[in-house]
Amino acid sequence: MPGDAERTLQRIFHHLEPGGRAIIPLYIPPLSPDAENATDQWRIRERVRPSDGATLRVGERFHFDSPRQMRVSTLRYEVIRDGAIVQEVERPWLLRWYSQPQFRRLLHEAGFGSPRVLGEDGNPAHDDAPAFVFIASRPPVSA
Repeated sequence: MPGDAERTLQRIFHHLEPGGRAIIPLYIPPLSPDAENATDQWRIRERVRPSDGATLRVGERFHFDSPRQMRVSTLRYEVIRDGAIVQEVERPWLLRWYSQPQFRRLLHEAGFGSPRVLGEDGNPAHDDAPAFVFIASRPPVSA
C-alpha cells in the first residue's frame, strides 16, 4: 500500500535508541526473459508427500507492475487425496522493490543519518547491485 515503507521506517526509527542501528536487506528481483511478457498464467509444481501419499500442489501466477516497482503474485497451495482437493489456501504476495537512491531518500525522510550500503560480500555495494543491505543509524542525542 502507498506509504507502507515510509510508516515502517518511521516505526523502526522510533523503536531505536539514539545511536541505535537498523540492518535492512533489500532485493531487486531479476526480470527473467519471460517476466516482461508475464500473463498471469499458472505455473504448477507437484510432489507426493511420502507420509500419506497425498499430492502437494503449489501454483503461482504473477506479473510485473514496473511503474509501481512491484511483482504481483498469487500463490495457491493444495493438498490432493484420491483425485480430490481436500485443502486449499490462496494468498497474494506483493514484492515492492526500491533502488538504492530511492531507499536512501526514504531513510533520510524518516530521520535516519547517512546510511552505509553493503553488498552481499560485505563490501560497499555497487549502484546497480540487485541485493544490498542498508545499515541505518538513528542519530545520537546532541549534548
